[in-house]
Amino acid sequence: MSEEIKERIIRVLINSGILILITLALGLSIPGTLALISLIPKEGLSLSTTFLLLLIMITAFFALRILLDLMRLVDLTLDYLTRHVPGLKAEKRISIIKALKEIVLVLVLVLITTPASQALLLIPSIGSWLTIGLSAIVLVTSLILIYDAGKTLYVIFESGIQLLIDRLAGARKDEAKPNDIKEI
Repeated sequence: MSEEIKERIIRVLINSGILILITLALGLSIPGTLALISLIPKEGLSLSTTFLLLLIMITAFFALRILLDLMRLVDLTLDYLTRHVPGLKAEKRISIIKALKEIVLVLVLVLITTPASQALLLIPSIGSWLTIGLSAIVLVTSLILIYDAGKTLYVIFESGIQLLIDRLAGARKDEAKPNDIKEI
């Protein structure tokens, strides 16, 4: 497993370097890319526009490879972490990994929504509505995923949580009992 982790990390680093080089060399940005795409219907498809679109597709391919490798690294990391939790059964480990993936997905959604909403604002007349719609969709999706992850984790750790609550409640009852002093 450690060989696969090393290989994935190297691939992520190499693909990230290539992606950064292409982006910097071409001066690509989300607003610039959207402006290029919006010019196609007005001016037609020229050779330079075709070349830029091809390079944009190549950068999207490298970004996709990075995301797929990162997802596999998250899987391996979560599997490694859950194997070292004492007393955790295999069927519970799968549920924990699913819940942690949902939490990671929420973080990724928030990170992607931030630049995407800025790019949507560049679209004339409906950009603000699209931004509001995207934000609402991501908010609802994030709340559903967080609720599901929380429910899953609670069910898995319910017995341990209940034991902790019982011990704390028992300790408080012992503190609340008056001493066995008899009044005369």
